[in-house]
Amino acid sequence: MSPVASTYAEARAGFLAAARARGAALEAHPLEGHFALATDVARLGPEGAGRVLVILSGIHGNEGLAGSAIQRDTLGRLEALFAAHGGLPEDLALVMVHAVNPWGMAHMRRQTEANVDLNRNFRDWSVPPPARPVYRDLHPLVVPQEMNEAGEAAFLERAMGLLADHGEAWLQARLTEGQYEVPDGLYFGGSGAEPETVTLHAILARQLAGAREALLIDCHTGMGAWGDWLVIAGTAAGAPEGRWLARAFPPQRIHFLASHGEAAGGRWPQTEGKMTSAIAAAHPEAAVRGFSLEFGTHGGERVFMAERREHWAWARLGAGHPERLAAARDLLRLMVPDDPLWQERLIDGARACIADGLHALVGEGRAR
Repeated sequence: MSPVASTYAEARAGFLAAARARGAALEAHPLEGHFALATDVARLGPEGAGRVLVILSGIHGNEGLAGSAIQRDTLGRLEALFAAHGGLPEDLALVMVHAVNPWGMAHMRRQTEANVDLNRNFRDWSVPPPARPVYRDLHPLVVPQEMNEAGEAAFLERAMGLLADHGEAWLQARLTEGQYEVPDGLYFGGSGAEPETVTLHAILARQLAGAREALLIDCHTGMGAWGDWLVIAGTAAGAPEGRWLARAFPPQRIHFLASHGEAAGGRWPQTEGKMTSAIAAAHPEAAVRGFSLEFGTHGGERVFMAERREHWAWARLGAGHPERLAAARDLLRLMVPDDPLWQERLIDGARACIADGLHALVGEGRAR
């Protein structure tokens, strides 16, 4: 039987069943206007625990089936996870947040119903968002009115020119770092805090109450080599959080985005609104470390072109159009491959990462 569910409803039912079997405290946060959609939370361990391990799924909806599988697997093997610690360590809580973006997970979209990329939305909205002139200028070619040969030729010609001038990494960064000016565009970060963002802040305010330390593992797919796992940290390698992560995880598994940025000629995304960074900033009373746990699928160009087509179908075709559904399904299969070997590597990699993170959180560190 595949460890990865095929739909949001199946994933939610499996998650709730696994949590109940463990006697976890459960709470549901229904998405307003959608009776069957909710962000669910399961907690094991005492209220007010000084250390909290949080595993999240589905901030990008169409990646959520993979994160849900990781959460169910973790709940199913708690004895093995905690064997080295003689059971659930004292003063530790394990928290699972299932389907941060339930609408996107149910509809096979990265974005929310409002087309917001939630991992670009966790920002300080009292400060104006950054301008993204490169994406704004490219948008008519990225999401054209019609997807035809002439439009594709124009897009590729412009893209090839930018590649020649700046390189692939620079162009990919400008397309994916998040933008705040084109509501129907790719990687739109919104114009204010989304309901899902507010909900997650409220969930974690409760779940981290009393914590001295916390580790947030935010499950994602699509970045990296096929089947491999990466710790994508928004902090700099030399910052306290970065040094902690470097002690916890193998060096070949960590990528520090904040160590690059403009110092590298803008070759890396200048992303704002990342969830893990915002939660850390919202809880200065605790040492909160967080990262995106990424599992590679297919090449970045292939994934981006599928994202582009799915986004065009969403923006330009009617809700019931068969091409819209087909494009979403095609992208889903790239983000969460229906391949037994990839899914096996997903579970194995998650087990290794979570075990390393747990050892570091309880103060043992990773063997060197």
